[in-house]
Amino acid sequence: ADESQVDRLFSETVRQCGRLDILVNNAGIGGGGRLIDTSTGTFDRILNTNLRGTFLCARAGFRQMLQNGGGVILNMSSVAGVQAWAGTGAYSASKHGVMALTKAMADEGRHHKIKVCAICPGGVADELVDASPDDIERSGAISPFDVAETCVYLATLGPNSIVQQIVIDRMMADW
Repeated sequence: ADESQVDRLFSETVRQCGRLDILVNNAGIGGGGRLIDTSTGTFDRILNTNLRGTFLCARAGFRQMLQNGGGVILNMSSVAGVQAWAGTGAYSASKHGVMALTKAMADEGRHHKIKVCAICPGGVADELVDASPDDIERSGAISPFDVAETCVYLATLGPNSIVQQIVIDRMMADW
């Protein structure tokens, strides 16, 4: 969420690699709980990390890809970015914001051969789920490798195809 760190990250990446073709915005935090119990500080921290951080990185990546003649930006959202539940207000607001940002940037990038897509996983076996309240079901969590494979698929999709969003949900135990 720190603009100077983002600028330094992208200038150093281009210095070392020569160009930027693919960006995966994957930094994010959870938290908040019920809205009436969420402090303004917690709300700001979640939005600054999940939405502002995605915006700053996507903007920097987009600018670089304009110079390169195209590229792929993958924004990690969440199933909470397409649906919200009690106790997820701040997190869901940030991820809904990522969805809107992704859609606007995809429209802006279309004529510049810059593809922008949102990936919306639900219940990945990671630290975010581990830190979730006890009532969150942890069995059958999505493998982080499945999310990574989705990124590879989207990054290597042919030039005439675009996927706007992918929702990766977990299999239910009774299926």
